[in-house]
Amino acid sequence: MQGFIDGSVIQGDDGIYIVVVAAVAVADVAAFERGIIKHAPHQPFHFHNNRRSVNEAMLRVIGGFQPYLYLAGQRLDGPKKQERARRLCFNALIPVLINDGVDHLTIEHRHRKQDQRDVQILKFNGLTEENYDFGDKANPMLWVADAVAGATRTAYERSDRSLLRIIGEQRIIFEKEL
Repeated sequence: MQGFIDGSVIQGDDGIYIVVVAAVAVADVAAFERGIIKHAPHQPFHFHNNRRSVNEAMLRVIGGFQPYLYLAGQRLDGPKKQERARRLCFNALIPVLINDGVDHLTIEHRHRKQDQRDVQILKFNGLTEENYDFGDKANPMLWVADAVAGATRTAYERSDRSLLRIIGEQRIIFEKEL
């Protein structure tokens, strides 16, 4: 399986940094990409740039493909603590992903220095360059993780889980707040 990773900050009292992984069988990636592209109103897709109806349509497409979803969250213990929170989320997720048969990760490219931090975390968890790559915002599979992260933010910020129900909350097989 291949996993696609995106991170997001949930606003609130202290804030929570979340990392979402959408895992898909390698044989299904091409068909999934075509389905996502077909339903994206503009490219690249970004959840928070769309009307609710557009996001709901995208989440229905995602739910139809039934990816395995993994979420980890870490409270932000002060300003500018996102990288620490991201590291803790990665450290919680990677062993579970490996155990579940995810053998390649595509991580949304951020900035060079931030990507290097991610590489250090991946290597710490035993991954080699064969097990990961960085994709840009044009990668439709990263839109899946972005949409799930957006639905998760909505669930926490507005106490509204209706968007998560569209994709099927039962598809979330690992959810951990650290």
